[in-house]
Amino acid sequence: MKRKWQRELEVFWCPELNVPVFRREDCEGALRLSLFEPRDLRIAWEGDYEYLSNAFDEEVGKGSWEKLTEGRMVFLNRTSYVDHAYQIIVDGDILARALYDPLAGKWRIRLGYLGALRALERGYINSIKVDNPRPGDVVGKGNKQVALVDSEGKVVGIAIPKRGKLRVDKVWKHPRRGALSTRKQDLKDILKANERFIEELREWSFEVLKRAPKGTPILSLSGGKDSALVAQLLKEYDMDAILLFNDTGIELPETIKTVEEEARFFNMKLEIASAEDRFWRAVDLFSPPARDFRWCCKVLKLGPIARFMKRYENVTNFVGNRWWESLERSRTPPIMKMKYFPTVTTVSPILPWPQLLELAYLIDRNVPLNELYFKGFDRVGCFMCPGATQWEYELVKRLHPELWERWENVLEKWRKRLGYGKWWIRGGWRWLAPEHPKEVLASKAGETIDWKEEYKKRQSKVKLLDYKVIREKKRVKKIILKLKYDKVKALELAKLLGTERRGQIIEGPRGRYEFYKDRVIVSPKVKGIEEAFEALRVVHSSNACAGCRICETWCPTGAIKVIEEKGETRPVLADPNACEGCRLCMYLCPSADIVADRLFATLLYNNPKAWKRSQRPHKEVVQRLAEGAWRNRKGRSS
Repeated sequence: MKRKWQRELEVFWCPELNVPVFRREDCEGALRLSLFEPRDLRIAWEGDYEYLSNAFDEEVGKGSWEKLTEGRMVFLNRTSYVDHAYQIIVDGDILARALYDPLAGKWRIRLGYLGALRALERGYINSIKVDNPRPGDVVGKGNKQVALVDSEGKVVGIAIPKRGKLRVDKVWKHPRRGALSTRKQDLKDILKANERFIEELREWSFEVLKRAPKGTPILSLSGGKDSALVAQLLKEYDMDAILLFNDTGIELPETIKTVEEEARFFNMKLEIASAEDRFWRAVDLFSPPARDFRWCCKVLKLGPIARFMKRYENVTNFVGNRWWESLERSRTPPIMKMKYFPTVTTVSPILPWPQLLELAYLIDRNVPLNELYFKGFDRVGCFMCPGATQWEYELVKRLHPELWERWENVLEKWRKRLGYGKWWIRGGWRWLAPEHPKEVLASKAGETIDWKEEYKKRQSKVKLLDYKVIREKKRVKKIILKLKYDKVKALELAKLLGTERRGQIIEGPRGRYEFYKDRVIVSPKVKGIEEAFEALRVVHSSNACAGCRICETWCPTGAIKVIEEKGETRPVLADPNACEGCRLCMYLCPSADIVADRLFATLLYNNPKAWKRSQRPHKEVVQRLAEGAWRNRKGRSS
């Protein structure tokens, strides 16, 4: 079932100033634009002009970008696609759609009504007379898109080449508006047209700041436009804050530079929560992260931020969340408790701001901005974030080939290990499970996905070689896990599974756990197969530790510590008697909760998406344990 946006951002076009407005009443004669949700459009900057101009040259005709845009401002509306895609808006109508083909490494241009009209008038494309065209119809042969016209010569559609045939891509009904204005415009026109709305947005933001609870004020500064707007509004509201930058170790240089510039501009104290080089160590242990395999967020963000937040009793954390960024964030309330941190209140004062207005507002006030936005980037953050697109990776590659080469070497190593073709490096790695986009990329390359084989090949320090479930009267009596692992390391942590340890056997209210050189035998008293996976959590976290110290940070009694030996880290029960057996450390650990869950539980349950199973510890239970542990600071180290 397709998820829906919880809130709607409407966009209208003001013919008088030839710019977008977000309320019809702000411009006389404003007309609603038909755009894909969430309609969070932005200005096309010089970096965008470069690649779009090249794409139009190749797909439409030499010099067509300049001729069809006619020297006026261009706006981009991000849309869903297998990779990056935009609706291109000029003069109040859709000029074209731009779609990035990750396998070909090219932008494809699909002309909209205004684009088809202007391209036909200027001789860039030909026309075909067609009565009542329908999407998908074959209307001829050719290798270049053509305009479809009716008996009166009106443009009613566009056909695009596919394998030498021209297929109808879009059909338009008349009357069509086309260009609503041909007036040249600039940034000041955007500010003028939306002046009253911007003032209302400021008032909304100030009201949220007014309602913010008392606590040490900390602003999460990312080097992006959203946190910059929060800082600017705090300054205007005459409120000071500590600036906290989470340096993940995989930030682009431009982002680091912007953070330093903004700290000076706002004259606020800058603190850094650094993950150091943990990503590069962890990727060898865990395999590359993916959209459905985000161990990186816990290692690079949760761990460093938690260690910083521990310094303060109560924190008011100002963040740059906006409703239009994602479906998840569209549900965000202005003020809420931070997940796992009961003493931290998250305040989001810019939720309703469209990015078009926030950037115009910041530029008008000379706030230092990340230059990446003007080079074609929609977002800034970890340079190889699996949530990004292949096009964004291409931008990184062009700007910082040395960084991308390092990451591509990692991907190439894992590609060979998994036995995939080059399609996997060109975007397939962004999914762990056999999701539709991954299957499409594999299919186009003539390959298929065997998820079980992939999951097994991703296993590193711990390997599940085989398993056997022994049942008695339909009840799971015993699970035998045949493993390749370090038994000594596992036993240093295994006591948390029960209440009593005798040699290599752990006894507890939930079951009996026997650790042998090549296998682990679990005799569950509750939960059946799920209890066998609980033992696997312990095995994996003790054998494949990224050194994030989340377990140590949250342990309510200080029983667990992370030690380092021979360049490797691992958690141990430094004080076994202090352990209460809550298992919170395993539920927060990226190695146990994400990596082991994705790569091992899926095999036990024979389901590539078994991490969605109902048997997992409920989020509410983990949340409650985490909040209780956070309040109880006894014995926790920095």
